Amino acid sequence: MDTDSVVNRLIGLIYRAHEAEMDFIGGLSEGERAAQGTYENWAPKDMIAHTNYWRRRLVESLAYLSRGQQPPSYPEYERLNRETFEENRDLPLVYQLREYDSILKALLEGLNRFDEDDFTDPQRFPWRQGRPLIATVIYSVYVHPISHLCQYYLKLGDQANAIHLQETAINEISEVDASPASNNLAIYDLACLYAQIGDVDKAIEQLTRVLPQSRELSEWSQKDSDLAALHDDPRYLALINA
Repeated sequence: MDTDSVVNRLIGLIYRAHEAEMDFIGGLSEGERAAQGTYENWAPKDMIAHTNYWRRRLVESLAYLSRGQQPPSYPEYERLNRETFEENRDLPLVYQLREYDSILKALLEGLNRFDEDDFTDPQRFPWRQGRPLIATVIYSVYVHPISHLCQYYLKLGDQANAIHLQETAINEISEVDASPASNNLAIYDLACLYAQIGDVDKAIEQLTRVLPQSRELSEWSQKDSDLAALHDDPRYLALINA
């Protein structure tokens, strides 16, 4: 077995995200595990239900792509997030974890249907408009769940763990794929964490790495409440107006 293949590196990220989520859940009290959230203020079980949905969406997309078919269009993400919350709001954490296990199995099976060029060639699937498949997989199985974990640690007042987890994530992603397509969102998420804890200098430092090369992130940053502390900073304004 080629332990350094793209598939095996992606599987490594899947298991690292799984380990981080299980560490988080293992540190919760019984009350936190059983807590009922609202759409505006998710409980831990709601966060797992949310990341489950988006990983399941990736499994579905991989199934279409493996058949040479374009995945279907979906409603906008805010609607899907709300529907996911409502569908799962009364289901316990133990249910979400069982669902998580079945999705992980399907992910591993789905990824093994592709070869290296399928993941890395930006023109392999024309309807993706030049975005390589590897970037989408990394986001769905790693960047996205780690981002939610970091935000929840921040909510619990554990700033150090949130920052450490996000910094580790950036290093681990770059070992799998060093391209901006795979790394920019994780770096942006680190900037958001720094901004939320009031470390504006470090937030600007991280944004300097990504905003000049991503119009999409530059535009999103201007309405991102996580970056509210930066919106009047001359250094930030220079970045988005460059």
